[in-house]
Amino acid sequence: MKHKFYFLLVTALMFSSANVFTQWTVVSNSVKSLNSVAVKQGIWGFAVGDSGVIRKTVTGGTTWNIQNYSTLSSFRKTMIFNSDLAFVCGDSGIVIKTTNGGSIWQNISPVGTFNFYDMDFLDLNTGIVVGQQRHFAYTPNAGVNWITGQLNVPGPANLDYTCVDFIDANTSFVASKDTLIAGNYTVYIHKSTNNGVSYSQVFSYSSTQHCPFIDLQFLNANTGYAAAKNGNLFKTTNGGVNWSTYNITSAYDVNSIFFYNVNTGYACGSNGYLSKSTNGGVNWLSQNSPITTTLNDNFFSDTLKGCSVGKSSMIFTSNGGTFTGFNPNGSEIPGTFRLYQNYPNPFNPVTKISFDIPLQSFTRLSIFNILGEEVSVVLNEVIPGGKYEAEFDASGLPSGTYFYMLNSGEYTETRKMILIK
Repeated sequence: MKHKFYFLLVTALMFSSANVFTQWTVVSNSVKSLNSVAVKQGIWGFAVGDSGVIRKTVTGGTTWNIQNYSTLSSFRKTMIFNSDLAFVCGDSGIVIKTTNGGSIWQNISPVGTFNFYDMDFLDLNTGIVVGQQRHFAYTPNAGVNWITGQLNVPGPANLDYTCVDFIDANTSFVASKDTLIAGNYTVYIHKSTNNGVSYSQVFSYSSTQHCPFIDLQFLNANTGYAAAKNGNLFKTTNGGVNWSTYNITSAYDVNSIFFYNVNTGYACGSNGYLSKSTNGGVNWLSQNSPITTTLNDNFFSDTLKGCSVGKSSMIFTSNGGTFTGFNPNGSEIPGTFRLYQNYPNPFNPVTKISFDIPLQSFTRLSIFNILGEEVSVVLNEVIPGGKYEAEFDASGLPSGTYFYMLNSGEYTETRKMILIK
C-alpha cells in the first residue's frame, strides 16, 4: 500500500509545539563508517565503526566526542552497561572493553582471527561473541577468560553467524548469514536450551535474493524479532516455536531494527532509509530522513528518543521522527472531530480521505474489507490538532466494498467506500 499524508496546522501551533515536528536531525558527521551504537539510561553511549573509530556521548546522542582505538580492524558491535563499563567486538577476532567510560580500552580478544559480527551479555560478566564460520567465544568473567570453538548447530558447515541473543543462563538464539542452496539463498535461526552446548534449528527462510539476518532481538522469553537484509521481518511470540512473516520495505536494504517494547520498533538501512512500527512490526511507515547515505544501526532509549549511525553521519530524534508526507500547511484548527466521505468514490485505485482532529491525540486510520479484516493501516501515531488529508492507494486490493475507520482519542467513526477496477 502507498500512503501519502498532507498535514494542515496553524503556524502558531507549530512554533508553540515545535517538538511535535522535530524530525531526525544530523548531530555529527564521520569520515569513517559507523556500524553500531548503544546508549544507556538515555545518557551514556558509544558508537563504533571502521578502522577502530569510537565515538562517545554523555548527552544521550545529541553530541559526540571522538575516542579512537589503534587498530585496522573494523568494529561491528558495542554494548554498554553503565557510565564506566562497555564492550566492543569486530573483525579479526578483536574484543575490547573499558571500565572507565572509554578513557582506556583494554584488548581482551580471545585466541583467533575470525571476524566477530555480534555479541550479547547476560550480565556484567557472562557474554558471547559470534561470527565467521560458526566461530564463537564465551566468557564467564567479563573477558578475563574465554571458551572458544564453533557453534554446535545443524545445517551447512562453516556458515557465518551474524546475530546472537541471550534469554537466560540456559537459553540463547543465533541467526546466520545466507548460503546458496539449489538456487535459493537460505538463512537459519537456532536455539540452545543448554547454555550453548548444542543448538537446534527453529526457523529457516529461503529467497532468490541475498537475505542474511542483520538483527535478532528478543524482548522476553517469548517475543522475538529477526530481520533480514531484504526487508523481511520474522516474529515469534512463543519462544521460537512459530514465526510470522512481515515486510518492513522492499525498496531498500534493511541494516538494523530496534524494538523498545512489544509495540514500538524502528528500522534503518540504505539511502538513509528510516521507518517505524507501532503495532509490533505488523505495519511500517517510512519516516523523513535528513540524509541519503547508508544507515547501519539504531538504538532507542525510550519509545521516542533514539540515534542512528551509518556511513557518514550520526542522526538523532527526540520524538520518534516524523512520517513521510506530513507537512505543516494551513491555518485552521477544527473545533470538533470529523471523518469525511472519501473522494472520489467509487475510486480506482487512489482516493483521498479527509478528517479533522481538534487537539493532539493518538490517531489510527485503518482500512477493512467486507469481512471485517484489517487490510491496511494508513496512520497509527500521536498527531497534533489540525485538518488532515490522506491519500490511500488500493493498487494491491481487489474490487469490492471497503470501510475506513478513524480512531482518535475517544472518537470513532467508520465510512464505506467502493473500489472498482
